[in-house]
Amino acid sequence: LLYFQTFVFPPTLMKENSFYADETDEADARESNFPRIQLFHSDRELAMRAPEDGSNGPRVPIREKFVDVWREEIMACGVASTSRMPPVQRSLRGFHGEVVRDRGLDVTVSESRNVLLCLTDAALYFIPDFSRRQDMQERRFPAPLPSTAAFKDAFWPHALARHPLECLERITIGFQFQRLVLHFVLPKRSTQTQAFEYAYVAFTCNKLRTISLVQKLQAQKKALLFGDE
Repeated sequence: LLYFQTFVFPPTLMKENSFYADETDEADARESNFPRIQLFHSDRELAMRAPEDGSNGPRVPIREKFVDVWREEIMACGVASTSRMPPVQRSLRGFHGEVVRDRGLDVTVSESRNVLLCLTDAALYFIPDFSRRQDMQERRFPAPLPSTAAFKDAFWPHALARHPLECLERITIGFQFQRLVLHFVLPKRSTQTQAFEYAYVAFTCNKLRTISLVQKLQAQKKALLFGDE
């Protein structure tokens, strides 16, 4: 939590510290407002997209304010979501622990994966959970943070996805508050025929945890749309 508060979302971020340093001063001014999180190019473009008219023209984004970061079991649903966050594939096992096979092939099932959810006043970031590997000198995007990382390493988190809260269309609660589904609809680009829909199932397995997550998201989206009224 302290790492995100002080390093990822610092009170001030000089343009020379920008991960996306470009050649123009205008680009530097825009990039200096981003937190220290490496994004997919499409997510970065959307973060710089003017929400009023839907145009693709660059704008200087308001500096995001860090709200909270926590760990959740997440499973992506749909083509768009699974392209960013592929589910974990495991062999299906029977009652006695044996591997189930069909026509000579192992039957596999999809499982959720641990993800760090980082909430700001403008977006929700999906960040890979900490890795147990010790040899992570070369991190290929998107890669998790090493579990042994220290402040002096100054690792930038990699985001599997960044979705603006204004694109959060609805939240579905199911299984007696044991899980919920986040539905995002991202605006289409000029080269696309339709908008992308992203859905993520959060296996909270706890009613109070589910309610807490919903309240966090609702509060930030309400503040984003209506201000502090």
